[in-house]
Amino acid sequence: MSRLAAAPVDASNHPRGVGVIVLMSIEPPPSETPLTGRKILIVEDEAPIALNLAAAVQQAGGIVIGPVASVAGAHEVMADNRLDGALLDIRLRNETSFPLADVLAVLNIPFVFVSGLSSALMPYTHRERPLFDKPYEPGEVIAVLAGLVKDSGTIAPRGNDAPA
Repeated sequence: MSRLAAAPVDASNHPRGVGVIVLMSIEPPPSETPLTGRKILIVEDEAPIALNLAAAVQQAGGIVIGPVASVAGAHEVMADNRLDGALLDIRLRNETSFPLADVLAVLNIPFVFVSGLSSALMPYTHRERPLFDKPYEPGEVIAVLAGLVKDSGTIAPRGNDAPA
């Protein structure tokens, strides 16, 4: 994602005194796009929250996979995409995302829980995982996920499969 920046030119040296504006495309600093090229799965069953998370991932330079509202939907998109990370709501309509979290953990794909569920109800295997209670600040969620993705050692970008 690039931004346009206007750079004014001094008109006092020009014979007619005409000012010129030069438009340049500048890339945001890497600190503003910590997920550049990374494929991030979003599992969230509430549309407004899913859209906010998707916007935050895109703003951080990530490629959104989903959002999906079920564990089965997540498995379907995982079959077609190599993931770099995931954001998981714990409570989905008639299920939890813990079985999906188990799979992601085995595959070494970093993830963050975003939910209203108390950490006291977390399965022992995921108690050390990052958990953001709703309502949360999307920027903080993205910062934690970006740190996990960076620490996982995967190389970005990987592009032989299409986003969902």
